[in-house]
Amino acid sequence: MSNITNITNIDGMEKAAEYANAATGGLFFGLIIISVFLIMLFNLRENGIDRAVASASFACLLISAPLFYLQLLSILYPVFFSLALAGTLFYLRFKEKQG
Repeated sequence: MSNITNITNIDGMEKAAEYANAATGGLFFGLIIISVFLIMLFNLRENGIDRAVASASFACLLISAPLFYLQLLSILYPVFFSLALAGTLFYLRFKEKQG
């Protein structure tokens, strides 16, 4: 049995983030970014769900890009948020031309 509370080799916030991500199998920041997306989505839905998805996708894309660069997040997260943003913006543009 190992003592997971003994983290004496962590001397900064970056090391703590790397340890948390490694201890969870790389899911720590992925779950945080999904949580941020859902919180923003539910808080912004009064402006319309399409605008809420676009805003939440854009914010999470801005958060996930540096995390990917620091190798704390898989490429799938920035790609997903990019596609969600592009799809939502396309839908908003199409909806604007229709009505």
